[in-house]
Amino acid sequence: MKKVFVSILITFSFNAFSQKKGTIDTINCKYRENKVSICPICKTDKKVLSIFYGLTTTKFMKENKNKYYFEGCEITGCDPNWYCKTDDYKF
Repeated sequence: MKKVFVSILITFSFNAFSQKKGTIDTINCKYRENKVSICPICKTDKKVLSIFYGLTTTKFMKENKNKYYFEGCEITGCDPNWYCKTDDYKF
């Protein structure tokens, strides 16, 4: 009985810690290397906002509505970094 329990515990521990850090979505993410804030549609950064993810207050949102585009709290690991107000496009 003791050997079976130890075997199950070792198998469970190995499976729990052997998962890869990056998933298919984060490895193949089209937004991953996007550090440039120039919109690919209108080719300018005049109306491009940084996308803000996370919980915030209404006051913060009102004060920073021209600085950030507020997306919400749910992230996937492959999320856009920029938002173009002119084209209504996330990239």
